[in-house]
Amino acid sequence: MKKWGGTYPAGWDATSVGNVCTQVDAEIDAKASPSTFGTGTNEVEFANTLVFRRINNMRWAAGPMNVPEPVVWTTEMEEWFQRLLTDTTADAITTVKLQDTS
Repeated sequence: MKKWGGTYPAGWDATSVGNVCTQVDAEIDAKASPSTFGTGTNEVEFANTLVFRRINNMRWAAGPMNVPEPVVWTTEMEEWFQRLLTDTTADAITTVKLQDTS
């Protein structure tokens, strides 16, 4: 609600926003897999921003489309996501030094 000035957008309530939050959480988990996306302040802000963008996109699609479509996953969002993913302590890929063969 903070991102909309303290109230839900017209036609939206706690349940409908919560449903989008659940969908975005699954989307983030799938995109991060096999790593684990963190739950710190920055990761929560990223998720909230993604929900905000997703709902604005859904509102655009449902209403008069007289403005350009709001993009959900911009380059900026993708880069932010990758930076947060890199900072997690559970990254799934690592390298192991192998024995030299000579």
